[in-house]
Amino acid sequence: MFLATVPSMITKFNTRNIRILQKMGYKIHAACNFDDRSAWTDEEAENIRKTLLDLDVTLHQIDFPRKPYHPILLVKSYKQLKKLLKTEDFEMMHNQSCVSGILGRICCRKKDIKIIHTEHGFYYFVGGPIYNWIFYPFDKMCSKWTDALITINRDDYEFAKKHMYAKKTVYIPGVGIDTEYYGNTVIDKTKMREALNVPKDAFVVLSVGELNKNKNHEIVLRAIAVTNKSDIYYVINGEGEIRDYLAEVAKSVGMSDRFLLTGNVKNVNEYYKMADIFAFPSKREGLGLAALEAMAAGLPLVTSNKNGINDYATDGVTGFMSEPDDLNGFKNAIEKLYESKSLREEMAKNNIERVKDFSEQRTDEIMTETYRAVMGNP
Repeated sequence: MFLATVPSMITKFNTRNIRILQKMGYKIHAACNFDDRSAWTDEEAENIRKTLLDLDVTLHQIDFPRKPYHPILLVKSYKQLKKLLKTEDFEMMHNQSCVSGILGRICCRKKDIKIIHTEHGFYYFVGGPIYNWIFYPFDKMCSKWTDALITINRDDYEFAKKHMYAKKTVYIPGVGIDTEYYGNTVIDKTKMREALNVPKDAFVVLSVGELNKNKNHEIVLRAIAVTNKSDIYYVINGEGEIRDYLAEVAKSVGMSDRFLLTGNVKNVNEYYKMADIFAFPSKREGLGLAALEAMAAGLPLVTSNKNGINDYATDGVTGFMSEPDDLNGFKNAIEKLYESKSLREEMAKNNIERVKDFSEQRTDEIMTETYRAVMGNP
């Protein structure tokens, strides 16, 4: 059973893991909140369901809340999960989210079910919001019932080794990138920009990710505005709860005519090739799949300096890094890359080489070994 709060955590990060387990002879189930609409439309939600069904995955609805501040929904989802565990004879649970991971491990702790938990970035970290540490005692308790705790960045790996009790702690360099797919994409840049109403000679800053406060897109908007360069455009692929807020910020800083919210897109690989640089200013980030994809496509990075981003980004080598709230830092980074094509080309080469360490071939090998070790398969 793949367990997650929302289904995108399964389709985005685990389709290859599903295939690995199927080759090992396992029947796959997915349990999550398919009714959640906080970051995608009905059509996109249906596409997620179809993707899993096409993989021959059995689906189960659990009404998980995305945040732990809804006690009624927490109790409801706990009861739903307990009922599911009585009707299905699972051999292993692989969890992908915080809320589902806590409830899932509590439910499975006394059953003969192997438990794997992938930590996509601890909510709590030094310098982070104090209220996020509410998760720490629950994660620590649940780690006692965890056969393998998978971490996707070095900081979390060291933290887990020191503070958690999992039987096995594993570091994996993300969820794997198809570097050739993103690197070899070819587009007509002029034609694509024309379709987006972006001038062919504009300098395009791209971000990819859910529209929420943590992704911190606002700092990039404001940084571009204070450069006073009228040919810098900002494009974001993604959907979420602060879409209207970002549009209002763009209006307030005079960026409305140079700010484009595309929603979720299927051809994100083409957007990477259309852009000049990639901005990834997250306040907290387990690793950052989109930034790795951008690197594979040959884009320099402008990022924050938090958590897993440090596993692949190096200031002055892959791009430039700043504190998440450092407006001048982001402004200066964008301006440096705007002014120097040779610098962008140098950093592009660096990124294409560095991202090879995060390829799907490498991560698939680690996941296969982990599954075999947990399940006792040769």
